[in-house]
Amino acid sequence: LDVFKVAEATVDAGSNPGEVIVDLQVEEKGAYSLNMGTFSQGGEVSGETSWAMRNVMGNAEKVQGTFSLGHKLSNVFKVEASQPIGFGNTGRVNVSVFQSLLNLVKHSSYKERQRGFTVELSDPESPHQLSYEGSWRTVLPEKPTPPAKKGGNPTTTR
Repeated sequence: LDVFKVAEATVDAGSNPGEVIVDLQVEEKGAYSLNMGTFSQGGEVSGETSWAMRNVMGNAEKVQGTFSLGHKLSNVFKVEASQPIGFGNTGRVNVSVFQSLLNLVKHSSYKERQRGFTVELSDPESPHQLSYEGSWRTVLPEKPTPPAKKGGNPTTTR
């Protein structure tokens, strides 16, 4: 559930037949975390900041986000929320929204922007997951050309 740092259980025999005593010692992870770092990918150096809030409502939910910015103005952001399904099940529902702008001018003459969302059902006890992603991809020229005027006449000089 990504809620506890440490969980230790001790089981002892109870004072009556068929009775057991279970002593559970847990240390909860912090409710908030913040991470920062740098990385290099595709000839661009980027800085990244990510944050997470865990178990704020007491139901093992998690909300997290990531933002990165590159020196060639590529950027990515993602916000994700995760909630256990419950009812004795170890599965989770994850929902996220994202946007990325990749500056690919070094290798081509365009930038790529992608916006979208993802919905996912997963279970840490299973190798399978079910997910759906919808995204809108836009390819942008390096330097946009101005649009032609509608109904304009070509001019010539003599």
